[in-house]
Amino acid sequence: MLDGATRSLAYQTGSSFQGSDPAPSGTAQFAFERALDQLSEAATRLMAACQSCQSTSTTSHGCPLSPSEVTATATSLLTSGARTMHAVIGRPDLLGLLTPGPLLQALGESSVQAKILCQDVLRTEMAGRRALSDLTLAGTQVATTPAPPPPVVIVDRQAAIVTVAEQDSNAASAMFIHDPSVTGYMAAAFDAFWATATPLHDAITSDSNGLSPADRTLLRLLAEGMTQHQAARKLQLSARTISRRTAEFKRILGAASPLQAGLEAARRGWL
Repeated sequence: MLDGATRSLAYQTGSSFQGSDPAPSGTAQFAFERALDQLSEAATRLMAACQSCQSTSTTSHGCPLSPSEVTATATSLLTSGARTMHAVIGRPDLLGLLTPGPLLQALGESSVQAKILCQDVLRTEMAGRRALSDLTLAGTQVATTPAPPPPVVIVDRQAAIVTVAEQDSNAASAMFIHDPSVTGYMAAAFDAFWATATPLHDAITSDSNGLSPADRTLLRLLAEGMTQHQAARKLQLSARTISRRTAEFKRILGAASPLQAGLEAARRGWL
């Protein structure tokens, strides 16, 4: 049964962290990397346990998802009254968090408290920096780590979408799990990684006025006369995200309208 296999794996893996041999003295980094490896292996074993139960197409606790179903399922979870979301972004980005689309839009339009963990290397890539900036504009907390755990989306600690990339391939498979005993364990593991990760704002490049490149782009569009809805479409972000950021600019700049905010930013030499 899926329930028994996944539940047993979760408890066994949780115990293995406490019962592992201690790292050599003075090698905290070694211990941290070893924990990363253990969690990665645990997630792979969890996925294998789920896949071994596919002799029945679905069970009361989980079901396989095709790549085309992953983003739609995650978006549906976010728009159904969810309160929290924990996510790990992987390569390939099967979850669709690094590109403008329905999941990113749902994040911007919902009141979900989201934490997203990804690999440090995204900070140094032009496309990666832009994607991470879009996530922060959508109101999420973003942090990075050298070696994140396998990709996953956990909603309200009650449901999860686990993805595992196949070895020597860009393909990936996914499983939707709604057994709280398993998803709760995964959320606790996420919390442990999050505690040691580096918040994105520690490395965001801001100018002397505290503006990020994304802020300047939005203000420039407003100064050109674009409406907030037009700017949202141009930037491929939700209208709610743009409205929230524009309201903040209006407050800071003492402006009565989005256009005035853009023009005032230009007058002050911010653009």
